[in-house]
Amino acid sequence: PAIATTTSLVSGLVCLELFKLAQGHKTLEMYKNNFINLALPFFAASEPMRPESWKYYDNNFTIWDRFDVPGSLTLQEFLDYFKNKHKLEITMLSQDVSMLYSFFMAQNKRTE
Repeated sequence: PAIATTTSLVSGLVCLELFKLAQGHKTLEMYKNNFINLALPFFAASEPMRPESWKYYDNNFTIWDRFDVPGSLTLQEFLDYFKNKHKLEITMLSQDVSMLYSFFMAQNKRTE
């Protein structure tokens, strides 16, 4: 019974936040982080914090921002794209547990 109660409570809270998103609310203060403990009973809601922001050149970014890369590129085209468009030099590139590119790789491995 406790698992069903907790699951339904969490599902309901998630749905409330999804309604806000579907209605197009843009202000962060409209959304809530909810904390529950049915054993105590404890229920609390707080406003989420803004993510930390950094700046490179004239651009601000957070951990939630991303770069959209057009089309499918070779590795060299990908590196050149960031160098020319964003003035950034890629020093390491990985996918899952595989290292695809690194500045400290041997030259013959980088050209593979």
